[in-house]
Amino acid sequence: MRKTSFSAVVLAVIALAALPGALARPATRAADPGITSTTILLGGTAPLTGPAAAYASVARGAKAYFDSVNAKGGVAGRKIQYKYLDDGYDPAQTVQDTRQLVEQDKAFAIFNTLGTEVNLSIRDYLNAHKIPQLFAA
Repeated sequence: MRKTSFSAVVLAVIALAALPGALARPATRAADPGITSTTILLGGTAPLTGPAAAYASVARGAKAYFDSVNAKGGVAGRKIQYKYLDDGYDPAQTVQDTRQLVEQDKAFAIFNTLGTEVNLSIRDYLNAHKIPQLFAA
């Protein structure tokens, strides 16, 4: 039997509960970046290396949960793609990674970024670009 991190499951369930509202929009509105008729792209950063690498399992747990949801048909017929990059728990790297996720990868939202300083480093950028930030920890 496979164990799943309770906190990762709770966070993923809450995120999934928030997505239907984002998906219900008038037909005349321009499409949101990161959302297509078949996928929803969530981006995030995680300390896969560095002083907080022990928390890398949070991102991996969320990814595993989204994979499970996708195997059951996704959300509103869309598969969730969760791309996360290693920020090493470094705010400067978090800014660089977040810019890539938003500007190049076109993520719909930034999900589950870990750490106060890391989250503060991207808050103004995300607000200026009107990118939702879900579950800043």
